[in-house]
Amino acid sequence: MMKTSIVTVWLFLVAGALCAAPAAQPKTPSGDKQPKAAAKPAPRPQAPAKAEPKAFSRAEGEVFESPAAVTPVNEIDRLVLPRLAALKIKPVLCSDAVFIRRTYIDVIGALPTAQEARAFIQDKDRNKRAKLIDRLLERDEFADYWSMKWGDVLRIKAEFPVNLWPNAAQAYHRWLRASIRDNKPYDHFARELLTSSGSNFRVGPVNFYRAIQNRTPDGVAAAVALALMGSRIDKWPKDRAEGLAPFFSQIGYKPTR
Repeated sequence: MMKTSIVTVWLFLVAGALCAAPAAQPKTPSGDKQPKAAAKPAPRPQAPAKAEPKAFSRAEGEVFESPAAVTPVNEIDRLVLPRLAALKIKPVLCSDAVFIRRTYIDVIGALPTAQEARAFIQDKDRNKRAKLIDRLLERDEFADYWSMKWGDVLRIKAEFPVNLWPNAAQAYHRWLRASIRDNKPYDHFARELLTSSGSNFRVGPVNFYRAIQNRTPDGVAAAVALALMGSRIDKWPKDRAEGLAPFFSQIGYKPTR
């Protein structure tokens, strides 16, 4: 049997280690470190191609517009339509889906339910739009919503700067809501607002004058013009503005007890 010497084994191990070791890197002069290869930047993802704008088709337009011809149905239409024709503006009726949404928001301040919208759109009655408006005007939400809007116009507030007594603000709001609910004619509404007299805890409309901060005749005239006519009196001709103020020169105020 052949004997293996320790030297032979050692040489075999060293030779194997040298074969497995990586090749030595050459040294750079002056002890400088060898420059490393710069990492290549990752490629940027390409932006998705922009889609071409989709043409507005007639089928999509019918979602918002009605193909029905525009014909006058009331006095306002008979005044407006000739003017539009003179301006070469062609009016278009909105679709039933648009109409019910706008009507609900404008009249009661809420959107229709899915069931209400579906029933209206599927209704074949030619007068369904007028009937829808009449139904909404009978709902309690109409009086609630529009008394809130008118409450801002008439300054029904119990806090600064109006500072009505809470009982007075409640009486004022009850009168306003009842007037809207009962469809009180606008001239009757304005007359009650401007000519009422009595306790502001029991007679709601007298709080119109209590809510005005400038209680001089000119200040009251300016408040009346803004609230009831939607006009700022400082834009009026001077003689017209001065002619309105004397109507409010005899208003008297008594302290609340």
